[in-house]
Amino acid sequence: MPKSSPIKLLIVDDHAELRRTVKQMFEGLEATFLEASSGEEALRLSAAEHPDWVIMDMRMPGMGGLKATEAIHRLDPRARIVVISQFTEPEFEAQARQAGAIEFVNKEDIVHVVDLIRRQSRLQP
Repeated sequence: MPKSSPIKLLIVDDHAELRRTVKQMFEGLEATFLEASSGEEALRLSAAEHPDWVIMDMRMPGMGGLKATEAIHRLDPRARIVVISQFTEPEFEAQARQAGAIEFVNKEDIVHVVDLIRRQSRLQP
């Protein structure tokens, strides 16, 4: 069976600790990690690097996650964007999906993002 090529994963959150935690959750998998602390930085990195997956915080200073998700989705409709948030109201999920996210996950359930990406990218732990 041929070896799969590494996925490119952009982690966007204004908290460095969360970005580190997400990277650690993918430990042992073939992946290239990109990090951004703002929506503006995420947009620049997406334009330059074309990540396969984007894990996007919904609320950040400056350009928030929804606007960044819309912009990245327009730039590359194939990018799979998962919006994460500590806010769980249904309207936030609807806004994220309307902006182009394929999934909306509560930050407390961040492990589900790892499972989703592993499944859809057919990655082995």
